[in-house]
Amino acid sequence: MNNNLIIENLTMSFNDNIVLKNINLEIENGDFVAILGKSGAGKSTFLRCINKLHTPQSGKIYFNSNDILKMNGKKLQKLRQKIAFIFQDYNILDNLYTIDNVLTSFLVNKNFIQSLFGYYNKDDYKLAIKYIEKVGLYEETFKKCKYLSGGQKQRVAIAKAICQKPEILLADEPISNLDEKNATDIMELFKKLNEKKNITILINLHDVNIAKKYSKKIIGIKNGKISFYKDTESVTDDEIRELYI
Repeated sequence: MNNNLIIENLTMSFNDNIVLKNINLEIENGDFVAILGKSGAGKSTFLRCINKLHTPQSGKIYFNSNDILKMNGKKLQKLRQKIAFIFQDYNILDNLYTIDNVLTSFLVNKNFIQSLFGYYNKDDYKLAIKYIEKVGLYEETFKKCKYLSGGQKQRVAIAKAICQKPEILLADEPISNLDEKNATDIMELFKKLNEKKNITILINLHDVNIAKKYSKKIIGIKNGKISFYKDTESVTDDEIRELYI
């Protein structure tokens, strides 16, 4: 078993509401996968199960030959370094400077005292500034995030995630709150990370055209089940239409 992401018989429910039903997939290393479906189809829940932000009732998720769903504590923290999550609402702290938000990605590797007092070394700062520059925010390094635009905040979130040097990026509707220009900039950044860093990307999107433009493969989810999982160019308009009926 390699570092592909392998999902077997995944089922997730909240109380009596079954959100995901017997999901079976294999995501190949280096893929760029868009996930499409109506609101409530199970897209966000699916992503959150992958790095155990949600714990499903049954199934297995293998990465690097390990079942993610059996991990807890430090093992799970280390796993989340390799499988980073980018949220729709940015998940950054407005009262912190850009660099301080990005530096928090290093806390998982610190001991309790270092984490408590936010201790970072010179290498941490160098790496944080490197990735802040890569996402085009060098001039905002020492600006509080509450003064940044939505697009800039999402870039901070991406810099924070890639500082972890992940193998997989999970992104839950990361451009839904952005205007067209910022959305395009963010998608181009994801494309660059995928092509130049070989980072596997799974991204929930509401815009079918953007999904077709940037992804290599598309997963269609309807009512908690996989409707299709195939190369982007082979997805038909009828298949897309069926997702939203």
